[in-house]
Amino acid sequence: MTNILGFFILCMTNGLFVFFVMDFSLNIPFYDDFDSIGTFILSGNNAFGSRLFHVFDQYAEHRIGYTRMISLLYFSLFGKLNFMHLIWVGLLGLLGIQVLIYSVVQKFRYAFVALSICSLFLLNFQYWENMMSAMTALQNISSPFFSLAALYFLSKGTLKWNRLITYLVVVLTVFTSGNGVLLLPIGLIFIMFSKEGNRQLYLWLLFAFGLLLIYFLNYQKPPVVFGGRSNIGDMLMNPVSLFENFTLFLTSVFHGIGFSFASCFVIGTLIFGYMTWFIYQGVFVLKMKHAAMNWYFLVFIFLLGTAFLVALNRGGGLENMLFSRYKIYSSLVLVFVFLSALEFGKPKAIASVFFILAIYFSYHSLPFVSTLYNHFNELKYAAKTYELNNRSWKGIYPPFTTNFTNAENASRVCQILISKGYYQGDWGLRNSEKQILGKDSIQAVCASFTQKSLTYHTAIDIAVAPMPIDEFSCVQMQSSKNLVLLPLKVNLSPKDLLKRVMGMPIYASSFTVIVPKSNVDHGNYSLSFIQTKNGILTKCKMMDLQVPYFETPQFHN
Repeated sequence: MTNILGFFILCMTNGLFVFFVMDFSLNIPFYDDFDSIGTFILSGNNAFGSRLFHVFDQYAEHRIGYTRMISLLYFSLFGKLNFMHLIWVGLLGLLGIQVLIYSVVQKFRYAFVALSICSLFLLNFQYWENMMSAMTALQNISSPFFSLAALYFLSKGTLKWNRLITYLVVVLTVFTSGNGVLLLPIGLIFIMFSKEGNRQLYLWLLFAFGLLLIYFLNYQKPPVVFGGRSNIGDMLMNPVSLFENFTLFLTSVFHGIGFSFASCFVIGTLIFGYMTWFIYQGVFVLKMKHAAMNWYFLVFIFLLGTAFLVALNRGGGLENMLFSRYKIYSSLVLVFVFLSALEFGKPKAIASVFFILAIYFSYHSLPFVSTLYNHFNELKYAAKTYELNNRSWKGIYPPFTTNFTNAENASRVCQILISKGYYQGDWGLRNSEKQILGKDSIQAVCASFTQKSLTYHTAIDIAVAPMPIDEFSCVQMQSSKNLVLLPLKVNLSPKDLLKRVMGMPIYASSFTVIVPKSNVDHGNYSLSFIQTKNGILTKCKMMDLQVPYFETPQFHN
């Protein structure tokens, strides 16, 4: 009966996760999609072979061969890019991780209970950014899966197929994300300590040397990215700051559910101590004779190595450790701390404690479902703005981008993809929506508004009679040269999410609108509030607002 309950929780967790991602996602490029996929598809004289030549070109500090290969295969099969489908392909990595975990925990009597606990930790929306764009899904979800798979087959020993699969998956990992290079020294250490013999050692050294040679061939210094890169020398000379960043990276999901920086440092230090002790037990006490524990301590080395690299390279501020896309690794820390603990104590007692922790963690991570919804909503209205401005709008507000994929370049890439028939977006405006945008405000008052100026933007809180969140509703910003549609941000309660699953409409009465300060769209604007009442669009004047000039990189708020 307990295992049946575990299986039910497992199916429900996976089902809800897939439902919300598929329900919210859109076929609209975002952030790195323009350069990593769009520019790549436009390269090579429109021929498969010539595009293939650019698959392994450097992108920032990475070689994103897997991302480009999947995009190229999809494009070759269907003749168009669909960024939503590519997101879904990337998220298959989460299913792959669960399959690997099940292959290890199936020996336990309550295997599905253990797997359901892992799924509650793993399938959270704190790493929502990895569900927002095709590139981040294909890179930041696939890479952890490939890394875990490579270490899984490495831990299985030298049987022909295990080692061959290891080599193949390591290649996939290295050409998916830069931290995949960590697998090369990890594999070398494993082969040396497990005393597999000189033949295996020399084969791995030759393999690693060849892979590194290809990876760093014509390698260039990566450009500056949002959040900045830290000075590695300064970080090494400041071990306290380095360790603070390191421990916060490991525990960033705890910060996401309300824990303070200080609490995260304490928890991170304890986790680091536990992982180090576990690695010592596996290597020096058990002499690497326990297959499951071999996988766990290899994963621990990989997670600690990733945390160290990120802390060293992006340690300019603690906030950099909280980037959404990194939180998949913090989630995996929780998963493998639980799995490894099962090997030492009483599985039933340990599973009971971690089940309570997993439920608490999963429930308090629910607000990030709202974050994902709001960011996709931003993307939708940004795309509508782009269409209204004849596909030439280059404003700082979404759908754009990063320091090395600026708004102007993103707009140009999107225009070319559309003109060639390579992409058709989800951003059409209905006639009634176009008509209301062209009208002057027809109501004097329809809601109450309060505004506050913050560092990067002005926030406007809106209180209104309950209205459906999925109907066309936004703030229209009009100037002499620009027309911009700003989405309404909303906080979805657990009750709202349940309604969503059941197909019922969600009503809300309080929203927030973010008006970024800008080095592109600054100037004087007239703001109007547009909402849908009983299927009818209405519009009223809000206020006049001056958007100040603000020198800032092209980033998404």
